[in-house]
Amino acid sequence: LLDERLQEIRVPVFLLWGLDDRIIHTSSAQVWNHGVENIQSHMLDHLGHMPMVEAPERTASLYRNFLTTLTD
Repeated sequence: LLDERLQEIRVPVFLLWGLDDRIIHTSSAQVWNHGVENIQSHMLDHLGHMPMVEAPERTASLYRNFLTTLTD
């Protein structure tokens, strides 16, 4: 199972989830949050399964901030 293997991930992980996602339930994000040690997680209000399409400026800013932390 995936949740049993998440602890093997050793690289920084950026998780972006729309709270209105009707395809994959938001409870799946909690599995990732508990399973991956180095994770930056964002749960976004009023967005669905494709937050990067639904709010490109907002999500691009979050992506940039995450990538900046990798180069500091």
